[in-house]
Amino acid sequence: MLGKDAISVLIADDDPEYARFIGEILGTSKNQQFTVAHVTHLGQILQALKARKTRVLLLDIHLPDGNGLEWLRLHRAHVQAAVVIMTGNPEFDGEEVAPGAQDFLLSLASWAHSNRSAKQSILLLIDDLETMAKLDFDALQNFRWLLLRGPARRVWPIVTMNAGRYGQVLSWIPNFRTRIFGRIENGRVAGALGGDNASALDKLEAGIQFSLRENENWLRFWLPSC
Repeated sequence: MLGKDAISVLIADDDPEYARFIGEILGTSKNQQFTVAHVTHLGQILQALKARKTRVLLLDIHLPDGNGLEWLRLHRAHVQAAVVIMTGNPEFDGEEVAPGAQDFLLSLASWAHSNRSAKQSILLLIDDLETMAKLDFDALQNFRWLLLRGPARRVWPIVTMNAGRYGQVLSWIPNFRTRIFGRIENGRVAGALGGDNASALDKLEAGIQFSLRENENWLRFWLPSC
């Protein structure tokens, strides 16, 4: 039985299997209950939001009737839920289709510049910083602005990277005030990425232990076992 504190989530994605997968992941949470609804078109979102007190909207960028980010820009006054932008589109991975990612960053930066609402937030998840570093100059400037100023406009970028290829993105590391490290055995690599003697990154248990660095402070934490 769901309690009154259950978080209502609306998934806007035209892939039913993916939506089902997200629902199953949320359903495994032991400390927080979720209720999940699913729509496949942008035109269905507002009605679904009104039908339930939605607290989180998981919004795909590419839906059959339009672009999710453009839709959000037009309807942001009617969206009180926190928004997580999602995409599994391959055009955001690789040099041949980089213009898609560049247009997305421009749209997101424009949205952030105009966002004044404390009730609207976007969580931007980017898998592989190295891929982002291949974009053109204008896209990189938008990306840098989102890293430095996005949180003040309620856009929160979370970016992963492969420590073994740190040389490709070393110049970007100072843009991240908060960094989460897994196990890094190579002391030279750990130092280049911001590790120090206090972090002991080579002592972390791979896949379970992590260290968070914010400015000069360290916090070690563990992922709970399933």
